[in-house]
Amino acid sequence: MSEEEKTTQLELPSDDITERLRPEMLQIGESREVIVDPRVFICSFPKSGTHFVEQIVQTICQPMPTERPWAGTFQGHSWTTEWIHIRKTLRRIGFIRDGTYAKGHVGYQKETANFLWGNGAAVLFVYRDPRDVAVSQTHHILNGKTHGHNEIYQDIGFDAALLAVIKGLDVYAGVMERWEHYAGWLEEDWVLSVKYEDLLNNKREVLSDIVRYIVGHSANVRGYQATIEEDILESVIDAMDRNSSRTDLSPTYREGKSGGWKTAFKKAHSLAFKQSDVNDWLIKLGYETDKDWKSDTEAARELEVAELKEKERVEAIEAMKKVLPQEDGETPAEWFERIRKQQEGEGNQAYLERLEVLSKEEPWE
Repeated sequence: MSEEEKTTQLELPSDDITERLRPEMLQIGESREVIVDPRVFICSFPKSGTHFVEQIVQTICQPMPTERPWAGTFQGHSWTTEWIHIRKTLRRIGFIRDGTYAKGHVGYQKETANFLWGNGAAVLFVYRDPRDVAVSQTHHILNGKTHGHNEIYQDIGFDAALLAVIKGLDVYAGVMERWEHYAGWLEEDWVLSVKYEDLLNNKREVLSDIVRYIVGHSANVRGYQATIEEDILESVIDAMDRNSSRTDLSPTYREGKSGGWKTAFKKAHSLAFKQSDVNDWLIKLGYETDKDWKSDTEAARELEVAELKEKERVEAIEAMKKVLPQEDGETPAEWFERIRKQQEGEGNQAYLERLEVLSKEEPWE
């Protein structure tokens, strides 16, 4: 069983939470209350926080009654784009029952979405900045986690392995090529899309959205309307917050932060990623406003090069001034023009070429 397929063993729903949650959250108008146990499917792009969200959902649901509550659609531990036969996927998620959940890396197919709708499952689609996904996946592989050919990546080191994850290697597709097979979930208006970064930065707000969605959807597909009393909502959010903080129970947890790509990406990684993001997903998903982004590592290197270049320029100018001093009252631009004409008259082509380079690097005003 892979780390992705393992179920985290958290404190399961307490009688107090479940008994208060089900009837009071599902009041129907002013007349009566009904009990509706939710069915939940956590669909995530790999390395986007699957276990994090599972710990949240486990607060109100049990795992579905199978050996493991897992479903997937791609061969090679979900690192390829080779589809598993859809009948196998539907059979797995068909085990979801009232009061239970399942999880998995399930690429988007309309048949699967329709099946989950017909099953009455509330679907949480979890995604993350694909650049952070690439970094997390690289660490996952290099640390010997489920992949199939870890040794290929381990032999070439982190930077080359990250580039291979971005671009793809043999049967293992690049990160953005794989993302294209999941993106369709964003277009299903009845599915709740959960951005990993929002969970980190606005956790309680997102937890509230998750509870309202799960309860509301579970009621609506059965023909009811759900209302949630604030004290019950807050108590469930508190429990979810506690459960999801148990990072020691996640089999794939490493750092659980966002923006790690900014220090991991070098220029080659950024260029390869931009080339692979042919449909501008970073912009569509709100992670960037244009394609001119760069990592902190790139920016620091560019600054280092610029500072070195400026130092060399200043030293070259000072050396020239020692040989051909600047006259009193002469501006730098006037001095430069005088030197240029003088060297031109003497036919000193090498000197002229150096002056031309210096003039382009910095205005002489």
